[in-house]
Amino acid sequence: MARFSLARVTAWSTRHRRTVLLAWVIGLVAMTALAMTRGGEYKQEFLSPGTDSKAAVDLLQERFPDQAGDTITVVVQADEGATSDEVRTVVEPLLASYAELPHVVAVASPWDGTGPDQVSADGTIGYATLQLDVTGARFPGEEGVRMIELAQDARDAGVTVELAGRGIENAESASFGAEGPGLLVAAIILFIAFGSLVAAGLPLATAIFGVGVGLMASMLLANLVDVPEWATSVAAMIGLGVGIDYALLIVTRYRSELTEGADVATAIRTAMTTAGRSVVFAGITVVVSLLGMLTMNQPYIPGVAFSAVLTVLFVMLAALTLLPALLSFTGTRIDRLGFRRRRATDESASTGFWYRWSRGVQRRPIAAVVAGLAILGVLIAPIVDLRLGYPDSSNDPTSLTTRRAYDLMSEGFGAGFNGTFVLVADRGDDGALAVLTGLRDALVATPGVAAVSAPVPSPDGDAAVLALTPTSSPQDEATDDLLTRLRDDVIPTALDSGDVHVVVGGITAANADQTRSISDRLPFFLLAVIALAFVFLLAVFRSVPIAVKAAVLNLLSILAAHGV
Repeated sequence: MARFSLARVTAWSTRHRRTVLLAWVIGLVAMTALAMTRGGEYKQEFLSPGTDSKAAVDLLQERFPDQAGDTITVVVQADEGATSDEVRTVVEPLLASYAELPHVVAVASPWDGTGPDQVSADGTIGYATLQLDVTGARFPGEEGVRMIELAQDARDAGVTVELAGRGIENAESASFGAEGPGLLVAAIILFIAFGSLVAAGLPLATAIFGVGVGLMASMLLANLVDVPEWATSVAAMIGLGVGIDYALLIVTRYRSELTEGADVATAIRTAMTTAGRSVVFAGITVVVSLLGMLTMNQPYIPGVAFSAVLTVLFVMLAALTLLPALLSFTGTRIDRLGFRRRRATDESASTGFWYRWSRGVQRRPIAAVVAGLAILGVLIAPIVDLRLGYPDSSNDPTSLTTRRAYDLMSEGFGAGFNGTFVLVADRGDDGALAVLTGLRDALVATPGVAAVSAPVPSPDGDAAVLALTPTSSPQDEATDDLLTRLRDDVIPTALDSGDVHVVVGGITAANADQTRSISDRLPFFLLAVIALAFVFLLAVFRSVPIAVKAAVLNLLSILAAHGV
């Protein structure tokens, strides 16, 4: 049935090649226009359901909204002193400009006395804090870019000013994309492999049309579910990869049929009913795997998964309809604009490297299995020491302001100042503040704690906030250990006699919570994907050995990838 259906689709696409090409062009233009005018707003949320960090944000949003958002740190460095008159002349107008920006609800500068110890011991580094009314994940990227531009103006005036915070990280990361360089590399590889600009261009054209329509569909999808801004980059990279791969299979088979003497129509039909069938099965397998991401139960996953699924489906549709039409246009001129001619007979199929390799493996299958397992074993072995986690700004290149701010804060105040915990209490009345003061004393005496602020009550006295600074950096395993001890031991012990409940949140705690949530669900995700692929292959090929072999190879490749 699949072969018969593909034959009919192929025949229609080649017979109406101009209609197919025009439909894809119009479809891409129409989807682009629709996405630009009716597309949803990108949103992302990284707080894992059921965690302390999520509870902390929910409590703040309900009772202390002015403290519910993330913060952006403005770091100032000057050899003459971070609070000198020369520095204040530049930085005070900068902070005033920041205070006027949307979502900035409060500013605590190094010299107004509203924040604790905001100047380093040697006086050369200071920082101001911008309190936002939204989380960094929901802070508009254009506002982050505006902040970066204002900081550059201050640097041009002679003062070193750097910015830190998730809102700034998102703004900087939005300007980077690997799709362009990846497409260029793919084009070069395809040109070398095919030896023809025309043959290399067909997979690229197919992938670009499919990915283009898929990404526009993802923008429309943002009206229905939360789609992170970076989901389009993930979808584009996956779409380009599978799109080029699918078209490559078909074009290779088409050229092979021409080499054997088939006419253009027969070569297209044979390529589509053989390699095209593989494309259908491969595409469905990829879609099933992507949908398996939903088992991770993270708030941003549905948008990422559905965006990638839409892109893969449109890429697959392009390979099955647009590519046959393009091949029909190309005909026997597929090797035009090349640096080498295709051989009249396919001698390389029986004399090339891969032919000899396959024959060698078949002659010594046991040795090949043992060698392969040994190599995989070496790659898998490091997985026993695998520690999942989120990168912080120390991983950024020094060309980014977030990395420079991280280094300055570490130099002036210690690495822990880049990963402050936020402790949120469900009461802020006088009795609760007394209990929280005792908690603060216990926290200060806890190993691994550099500083703890005094409790700050909400205006209605129904919540309070403390800021705790670790001695270790956000990525340090010691910081995770400290978080566990605070939640399991220090805080429950200190509050044992009080009617106050405290949860630990903040970006560093949220990252740790999400890492644990993903780690707990990762095995189920992998098993779900492998099991679904097994069932699909079993239904398609009706062969248990083939399905089992694919499942085992998938598992080994996944483990090897994590080991590397």
